[in-house]
Amino acid sequence: MKKTGIDLNLKKASAFLKKGDMLASLEQYGKILVRRPDNQQALEGVDKIRTILRSSPNRPSPALIQQVTSLINAQNYSAAIQQLELLTKQFPQSAQLWRLLAKAAMRVGQLKQAEDAYTKAILIDPDEPDDHFAMSVLYEEEGKLIEAEECLRTAIDLKANFHQAYTNLGTILQKQGGRRTEAIEAYRSAIAIEPRDALAHQYLSQMIKYDEIDTQISQVAAMLKKGDLDATQTCHFHHTMAKMKEDTGQLKEALDHYKAAGHLRQKILGYSFEKDRALFAIIKQAAPAIKSASLKAPKKKAKATPIFILGMPRSGTSLVEQIISSHSDVHGGGELRLLGRHGRKLSLGQQRPDKPALERFRKAYLTDLAKVSASKPFVADKLPQNFLQLGLICSALPEAKIIHTMRDPAATCWSNFKINFQGPFLGYSHDLKSVVDYYKLYRDLMAFWHAQFPGQIYDLDYERLTEEQETETRNLIDYLALGWQDACLSPQHNTRAVKTASVEQVRQQVYRGSSQSWKKFEPYLDGAFDNL
Repeated sequence: MKKTGIDLNLKKASAFLKKGDMLASLEQYGKILVRRPDNQQALEGVDKIRTILRSSPNRPSPALIQQVTSLINAQNYSAAIQQLELLTKQFPQSAQLWRLLAKAAMRVGQLKQAEDAYTKAILIDPDEPDDHFAMSVLYEEEGKLIEAEECLRTAIDLKANFHQAYTNLGTILQKQGGRRTEAIEAYRSAIAIEPRDALAHQYLSQMIKYDEIDTQISQVAAMLKKGDLDATQTCHFHHTMAKMKEDTGQLKEALDHYKAAGHLRQKILGYSFEKDRALFAIIKQAAPAIKSASLKAPKKKAKATPIFILGMPRSGTSLVEQIISSHSDVHGGGELRLLGRHGRKLSLGQQRPDKPALERFRKAYLTDLAKVSASKPFVADKLPQNFLQLGLICSALPEAKIIHTMRDPAATCWSNFKINFQGPFLGYSHDLKSVVDYYKLYRDLMAFWHAQFPGQIYDLDYERLTEEQETETRNLIDYLALGWQDACLSPQHNTRAVKTASVEQVRQQVYRGSSQSWKKFEPYLDGAFDNL
């Protein structure tokens, strides 16, 4: 009789157990239980192994745990990983060591190693909700939203009052098409458990329109009045109140809350505009040497060819990605961090930009791009800030298509200022003056790139795209050399996951006039955008 997949897994589990490889045996039993949760042999095998692991006297000392934890806290991740790799071989039954290894690996972007380590920690100790929560963060980073959702639901099953898990569940559901109502319910659940969950309040505020009698308004006002919040919570609550005031027509008060939130955010980040000014100067200084080492277009196509969608954040990059990823040959990769991970040192002149260096960068980038391509020939890499590395893109990836999205300058700056970006790289956006000054740096750098690489960058006007949708979309698809598909005219029907601040907008039909919304605040801006 032909053996089934489950029979083979049971055989492998037994063989690993005889060799004393408990974790490998657990993994085989786990594969069975994914398909057959009621398989008694697998359930008994798992219980037996976990009992053995828990009773093992061979455990790392508290001093060892403290030593590697200190390395992680000091951000010495490479040393921590090196030591933890040795320790997990010595103490493979320690969920705590695997957990620490996963944490350190995530900090340096080694997602595969982190996933493997968290998997082992959960195999050994499946009842730790924080591990399932951390695994969901990892899956979200990898774009595996269904797996992330499953992890969060497991974490909630293990810890019913896990409000952070409900908040993250809301973001996961919001990023998926057609699950808006569920996302709102998740945010409300988080707030019901912990009214001080400022992030849940803020995320919820972006999904609903308020009237003056909404009870959440008085709840948030009470939190701000009480004043016993830390700076990050206060920042989120100010942003939430700003949205509430805007929805109810109290625009001066809304602007005051946006400003208060931005001031706190820049203080938390320790933002300095001079650092950004210096960064742009360094990039321009390094560019000629990178260009001199330019690679020729390859004769053989890569497994996945990048389509870069870049420009200022909030300039229409998400809409453009939604349009082109509606094409069957294009996978929407979202805001990939691959370019910075592999090429930042080259772009900043911290690594000699000769041809071998560009070849190494090219190979590393394209290898990682293929892993997230969903087997499609083109991948949209939609990190707006990639405009900083256009010199490297044009020189090392000559076959890449580059779409530079442009939007009305005042609308772009206002939209940047209004969004409470969570990452550490957009500090300029939290103040009206610094966002205008940053925009001018961006505009100057884009003029520089156009002069350096004439004809290699496709400028796409956001307003024109919304006003002449079919004409501009057809021109865009022609530039990309893709065959026309009608689906590109209905990006609102694209059900792919959207992982940016524009998630609510791109679920709607393309509409005009969004670039005028800032003008209702114009009487209160003291001419902030006059010099644009």
